[in-house]
Amino acid sequence: VLIFLAGFIIALMVTSVAIYASGYIVQDENRLGAALTKARLLFSRHVLVSVEMSLLEIIFSFVPAAILIVGGFWLLLPSVALTLVASVSGMSYLILVGVYTTLAAYVLLVALVGAIFNAWITSSWMFLFMKMHREGVASRVMHYLARVFRR
Repeated sequence: VLIFLAGFIIALMVTSVAIYASGYIVQDENRLGAALTKARLLFSRHVLVSVEMSLLEIIFSFVPAAILIVGGFWLLLPSVALTLVASVSGMSYLILVGVYTTLAAYVLLVALVGAIFNAWITSSWMFLFMKMHREGVASRVMHYLARVFRR
């Protein structure tokens, strides 16, 4: 468990720094070394915000997984129907038609859901990078704790 937790934290740090470095490369046209240095500094100033964003990303990754599971179930229904028709009519090629159609539709569903989720994740990280790079961002957890302890 400790090894997993340490690997998770290291992956979070590396991912955040890499995303921020890509932001510096694109936005400020820095070279890789300078971008990595600036990204590491930005991460060190906004560790809690980066952790919050990563946790939100993990939580929201269950949405496309659920869509793929439910979509896969619904996409299997025509294949099942064609298999039943094939068993009654003796036209066994309908089974292959159903399987290949379902497979093609599922691949398209995976590509579409993956593209939308990837675009959302990328835009979220870049929006966060731009806010941190320009203005600075305070942690939502810190806002919440400040409100709780002011009472």
